[in-house]
Amino acid sequence: MTIFTQSIWDAVRPHAWKYRTRTEPVTGLIWHSTRGGQGYDGRKELQAALNWFRSPNNRIVQAPFEPFAGISHVTIGPDAIVEVVPIDDFIPAWSSHPSDEHAISIEVAQSNSGQAIEPGTIANCRKFAAWAAAEYRFPLGRLAPAGDDWKWSGELGHEDTVQGKAQGKTDPGLAFWNPYLQLEDEMTKDEIRALIREELRALHIIDSAANPSVSGATLDGLDDFVTRAFTRLQGADVTSVAAIKKVLHPDKPQI
Repeated sequence: MTIFTQSIWDAVRPHAWKYRTRTEPVTGLIWHSTRGGQGYDGRKELQAALNWFRSPNNRIVQAPFEPFAGISHVTIGPDAIVEVVPIDDFIPAWSSHPSDEHAISIEVAQSNSGQAIEPGTIANCRKFAAWAAAEYRFPLGRLAPAGDDWKWSGELGHEDTVQGKAQGKTDPGLAFWNPYLQLEDEMTKDEIRALIREELRALHIIDSAANPSVSGATLDGLDDFVTRAFTRLQGADVTSVAAIKKVLHPDKPQI
């Protein structure tokens, strides 16, 4: 079952300058804002961004580089999670190189810097993040600014990357991060289960080959498996991502 409500890949695919072949595994999410500058609401801004991603005029020629475009893997609005470029096979050329090589690039519908982002958009961002973290096995949570754009795993904003800082990028900004991280700390049980499962697997506490009865458990609600897992880690407040990560990674800075 796909996470996407729509795909525009068929319209993007003929424009070969807009994407490159993926050669690196996915290790995280890089968040952007569309910022078309017209003061649109999220629905209208989403459609404007998708029209631009489809357009043959979205083509930048800058010697000595090959032609490229401004584009992303995914664009999210209040009612939609849209595939632009297939995650498994391609990377957008470009959203933030070289992070594009190993991340999923996401544009969030926000017409102007600082403009409030609709709750539906934020909820869809959380939904997509939970799906992607479970699908590609990387940790959720905003990282400290990147020191090396080739080497990070988790979630960053364009503003947090070396490339983004060098170019003065400010997206997605606090109008995204504040509600997004607040909602992260009000996770659904599905999101909590996905995070616990992947974090414990990363720590080799569960392993599908060595212990199929555990990794294949039906985790309906916060069941005995979750309780036992956290008992082994001296317990935690399982309603908070920050609390989970503090227990599982006590030496890793949380922001």
